[in-house]
Amino acid sequence: MEIRDLKKPPKNINTKISPERIARDLSKLIGVEFKLTGKSRTDGSNIRKIISNLLIKNIKPVLAIDDTYQILQKKGLPKLLAYCIDTYIVTSDENYNLQVWNRFPNSENPLIKYNNSDLILSKDIFFLFVKIKNSLIDSIIITSPKYIEDKFGNFGITTIKHQLIISESVRKKINDLKPSILFENDTLAIQKIALRNKIKIQKVSIKEEPIKEDLYQLDVIRDTLSSRMIGMQLPELQTKNKGQLVEKEVIQLLGYNPEIDILMEGNYPDLRHQLLEIKVQDSPTVDLGKFSPILKTKGFTNLNVSTEDVRYFIALVDRKTKKITSLVIMPGKEFSKHFSDVPETSFKCQKGIPIDFFNKYSGKSIYLK
Repeated sequence: MEIRDLKKPPKNINTKISPERIARDLSKLIGVEFKLTGKSRTDGSNIRKIISNLLIKNIKPVLAIDDTYQILQKKGLPKLLAYCIDTYIVTSDENYNLQVWNRFPNSENPLIKYNNSDLILSKDIFFLFVKIKNSLIDSIIITSPKYIEDKFGNFGITTIKHQLIISESVRKKINDLKPSILFENDTLAIQKIALRNKIKIQKVSIKEEPIKEDLYQLDVIRDTLSSRMIGMQLPELQTKNKGQLVEKEVIQLLGYNPEIDILMEGNYPDLRHQLLEIKVQDSPTVDLGKFSPILKTKGFTNLNVSTEDVRYFIALVDRKTKKITSLVIMPGKEFSKHFSDVPETSFKCQKGIPIDFFNKYSGKSIYLK
């Protein structure tokens, strides 16, 4: 087995090697000389090679066969996926800034899907910190993303743009449903406040703040839109312009007057008064903009809800016929059950960790639960 093989996932979730065992075997590296080059990428690569060679020798993983799994997110996968760990080298005597690129730590975002539907999620990838002191490996600490957030707080996120991937195979499954609607009900938070169970004429703008008295239950939105939207013919236009037509139809059906609103102007959610984001998909990707349900961002409305509570209406359009063939209607929290959320460009999640945390475990190789 070679180091490059470690980029493959374990055979299945039951063959994953425990972080306790990894920490125990890596104890042999404590006190081993490691000279820093001063180049962070080079040092990181060198320490990863040392760790990989020792793990391959002592804890040889059972790897998945190529046709037994699917990579759902190409960016953000750890170099040591076989062990479900990402390595980080700590070289400073000042507070350490943990940076995780292109992956949301401690989230339900799926990275690998096995043919039996088992998943490896972002929260399943452990951090392996190697502290270097006086050109020696001083400590090795393995933790979960949850441990880091519980101890030091949530990750800060610098994000560029989020996308939702609806693959052709998933689209076909949705099209084959009877009716062709992939539906998940509101989150519990919204179920408690969505009081309206029938459509009424709305005399306010779609940009108004949502209020309990006017918030439709999600199944009411589904039943109101499904018969009129499925089969709708769209003209040959740019995606943005097609989106405007779909949004106009949606807000009319939900009782709003589109003449008083400027459509598609970048509000979040699009139909703010109903906490409803409207999307049109005629390619494998749906642009989510700067907000992602995975981030669980709050404070964008007067209600105490997060981005995972926002309801999404996604119209799936056939590229050839330009007709809406099926619908996805669900809160953002349910995306991870069905789709993969990936960034269009690189982003990073950051968390500052006091250097005392690493110094406390000097001379040890340890897994912290």
